[in-house]
Amino acid sequence: MTFNTNGGSAVDPVQVDYDMKVSMPAAPTREGYTFGGWYKDEACTVEFDFENDVITEDIMLYAKWNPNTTVPEKPDEGKKGGCKSSVSAPLAIVGGMLALGIAAIVIKKKKTNK
Repeated sequence: MTFNTNGGSAVDPVQVDYDMKVSMPAAPTREGYTFGGWYKDEACTVEFDFENDVITEDIMLYAKWNPNTTVPEKPDEGKKGGCKSSVSAPLAIVGGMLALGIAAIVIKKKKTNK
């Protein structure tokens, strides 16, 4: 079994007997990325299952990488500018929509009870 790390640190090939399972090797590293697992295909769409997959032929596994994202720092006290979390705005919108939906149900229920 060989490992294509797709730009990450090297992982040594492993000798595996026919119809046997293999242990997951230590995860490779790559600056600016987080390791996302080993995959059977170059496009990284079919994940290799180390607990259940058995080896029946020579195989190469491909490393998947997820780009690291940085969280903006909070601006210093007294300074203007800075970025707000990109998560808070969508959550506020969903919360507002949920509140409107509940209010509409309550109003409709009150009208039908009269």
